[in-house]
Amino acid sequence: VAFGINRAISDGETQSWYPFVDGIGYWNEDMPTFSDDLHALDPYGHPDSELTEDYNLIGWSQDVDGDGEITFVGTGTDAIGLYYVSLSSFPQLVLDESNHLFLVYASVTETYSNGLANYRHIWARASLDGGATWLGFVDLTSDLIHIFDECVYPSCSPASDGNIYLVYQTDNEPGVNIWGTTHPVTDNNITFMKVSKSEITDIEEQSATVTTQDVSQNYPNPFSETSTVYVRLDKPANLVLEISGLSGQLIYSKSFTGHAGNNELLIDGKNLQQGVYFYSVKTDDSQVTKKMIVR
Repeated sequence: VAFGINRAISDGETQSWYPFVDGIGYWNEDMPTFSDDLHALDPYGHPDSELTEDYNLIGWSQDVDGDGEITFVGTGTDAIGLYYVSLSSFPQLVLDESNHLFLVYASVTETYSNGLANYRHIWARASLDGGATWLGFVDLTSDLIHIFDECVYPSCSPASDGNIYLVYQTDNEPGVNIWGTTHPVTDNNITFMKVSKSEITDIEEQSATVTTQDVSQNYPNPFSETSTVYVRLDKPANLVLEISGLSGQLIYSKSFTGHAGNNELLIDGKNLQQGVYFYSVKTDDSQVTKKMIVR
């Protein structure tokens, strides 16, 4: 059993809800049951808590940029879309014939926002021993097509092969339209995803590389002064941005320290003449090159 952990109180007349309580709890039949103590499911180290990280507390919002704290844009409940659930919620479990267990859930994710509130992404992690120990976390929706998407309500097929299969909902506004902190009516999409199990179980062995899907087209394009390129990384890496002309001559090169998640690289075109150029984004192990226009 996997479940989102949240907190609310009521004195019989008024009710309060704690939007930033966070955690995905886990239980199987070989574990002791939780008691009914008030703090049994407290996810923050209360002395009476019965939760142990990576044992029966298996999911939470991640420190994506690796700075030691989780920082959201906005203040208070305006920083997240309200569903009246935990920061991490909507968990799903897939157990295969090899006793490999896969957790999929939605979680508010730092570094992804519309400037006013943070988006939820679909996260996963795996256990290769039926839930006794757990591997690292993987953001399944960190690619650029979801840079301005709220990703929620994952639903996994119980059947799997070399992949797990799921659907989830996306739209471009955090939260819901009908209650709580609302937003205007917007289109909702249901997306199907097939994820290789090795993408989840081998996350710590993946090198810091970029592909064409990880490097956005510069925006705006054409441009005259500055333009921005978004680069998605699975882990921190050194990035190099190079600008070259049509004949291949290198015009300038700039280094960046990239963090896991989305990175903004600024192209300075103030000293470039009008014409067609190429920009290349490099890591130690990969390179992506795309065309841009200065006018």
